[in-house]
Amino acid sequence: MRTRVRILAVVASAAALVAVAAPGSTGNASAATARHHPLACHHATSRHGRRARRAVSCARRRHAARKAPRHQRLTSRRPRRPASPRSRPAPKRTPTPVAAPTVPVADPASSGDPRVPRLWTQGAMLHWTAVRGAVSYVVATIVGADRRTTYRVVSGTSLTLEPRPGQTVAYGVRANVDGAPWAKETTISYPADGSASTAAPTPTPTAVPPPSSGTGGWPAFMKGVDGGLYYAQNRPGDSVVSDIKSLGARYSREDVASIADLQGEVASAQPNGIKVLPVISTPGNTDPNYVAGLCRDIAAGYGPGTSANLPVIEVWNEPYDDYMGLNHDPALYARIFVACARAAHAANSNIKVLISSNNGVPIGWKDWNAGMFKEDKAGLISQIDGISVHPYSGDPTETGCNWCFDEQFSVRQDMINHGVPVDHAKLVITEMGWPTWGTGWSGGSKGHTEAEAGQFYRSALSIVNAHSDVIAGVFPFALRDNPSSTNIGNAEGHFGLLRMNCWGCSRDPKPSWYAVHDYYASH
Repeated sequence: MRTRVRILAVVASAAALVAVAAPGSTGNASAATARHHPLACHHATSRHGRRARRAVSCARRRHAARKAPRHQRLTSRRPRRPASPRSRPAPKRTPTPVAAPTVPVADPASSGDPRVPRLWTQGAMLHWTAVRGAVSYVVATIVGADRRTTYRVVSGTSLTLEPRPGQTVAYGVRANVDGAPWAKETTISYPADGSASTAAPTPTPTAVPPPSSGTGGWPAFMKGVDGGLYYAQNRPGDSVVSDIKSLGARYSREDVASIADLQGEVASAQPNGIKVLPVISTPGNTDPNYVAGLCRDIAAGYGPGTSANLPVIEVWNEPYDDYMGLNHDPALYARIFVACARAAHAANSNIKVLISSNNGVPIGWKDWNAGMFKEDKAGLISQIDGISVHPYSGDPTETGCNWCFDEQFSVRQDMINHGVPVDHAKLVITEMGWPTWGTGWSGGSKGHTEAEAGQFYRSALSIVNAHSDVIAGVFPFALRDNPSSTNIGNAEGHFGLLRMNCWGCSRDPKPSWYAVHDYYASH
């Protein structure tokens, strides 16, 4: 008996020594375990609002981990007892040969999947359709029976192919996003003499459709509103989308500082039949290259022919004001606009880009226009598709006043005089409205009664209707009052078509609401 106890003690000591010496049993391993333990605290980032960072509650994470099934919990386990010298050695494994990389081919039945680009060749060019949200694409080049594959990342939707005399080469494309499906491959057989290649039969490319049934490539009249779709993201259950639909609007004008902004806005609007008019809004960031990249990505991933099918981009909101960071510099704005428009048109030739001008410009609208055309007149003229204006005034039937409706037509004519073609000088009224509360605001307007504002809307929309050949759309500012503007002197927060005094309160239509609703319903 005593001999047996001694044997067990020796075995236990040996096991303990092995455990101490075993890799992973040190304090460092314990630290690594702690780092990946389900009860450890981690942090997440929230994009919305001011993009504040907020910590995920450790207590909630611990509570969730404790409720997990036992087999899912990370526990401290004793090291396995070392194999006995008498045990049979593990059989040697023969390494499995690694197959040459292959490109998964999309099922032809999936051609309706918006994530799958449509692929075709034309001469020495490989083309594909844009995928919504994609910033770049992975192009696979596959050579030989063993499918030797090389990959490259490409921005844009075309690539000049390198000739490969005497070889048959297959090409595949997918969005540069993890898990994105590949397009059906297209194959080119290059002649040995290096002459023009002949491509194997490939899917016929589907022409990118025009934005809609408007004239001159423009969509039909844009019934819009400055909606505030960010409320739908930041306040779950908010009624902003249903309010836009109830008004009869089909577009919501939204600030966009990044693709993530637009992605969230489109996700809220598109299922409800609403399109977004993205306003490139990067206050303080006046780098034309940054703005150009954003415009390119919007046009390629969300422009005409994509599932989002957004027909128009507006470059900055009221750039002639100080808050955008231009210091009243029209030449700098022109450089930013040209960079954006060129990138957008290169990515999607059907997209329209709006330049901003107005008769209420602090430095004077004639000086603003002249300043924009000062540096690169030909380049600027070639990129303008339309003009964004904001006719804020008192009674819209007034004439000759600052911000008046009639002066917007003078702004347009001045742009034409600078050389902008008539069919590229359509006006889009991306803001207009009248505050119904407050004694004054930054634009000089006073507060109006709700009845007055309603009548002003009817008069303004009558003017819009009379100039439908020139005005391509209208966006009242704004859908709802801003409940955060509780000061009676802050008229800026009370331009809404809907009266709303607090978040979650009832939204009561003003006479302005009925004026816009009736016009949209009858046009």
